[in-house]
Amino acid sequence: MEKTSQVPFYVRLGNALTLTLLRAGFKLRGPYIFFGNYPMYLLTVRGRKSGLPRTVSIAMIERNGKSYVGSVYGIVD
Repeated sequence: MEKTSQVPFYVRLGNALTLTLLRAGFKLRGPYIFFGNYPMYLLTVRGRKSGLPRTVSIAMIERNGKSYVGSVYGIVD
C-alpha cells in the first residue's frame, strides 16, 4: 500500500485564507522569506482526469530580467 502524506491543518487554513482574499480582490504580495515582495495571482486550470476547475495561488517572480512562476508546492498530483 502506498504511503500517503497529510498536509498539516495550518497549511490548509493558510491556503483557504489566501484563495479567499485573492478571490475577493485583495492585492497580496508573496511572503518576504520565501518569494520576496512579488505579486500573487490566481491560476485556474481544468483537472486532468475530472475536468473540474482547480485554482491555486501563484507568485510571479522576477530575477535577473527573467520571469518565473512560484507556488507553495512543486510537482504533485
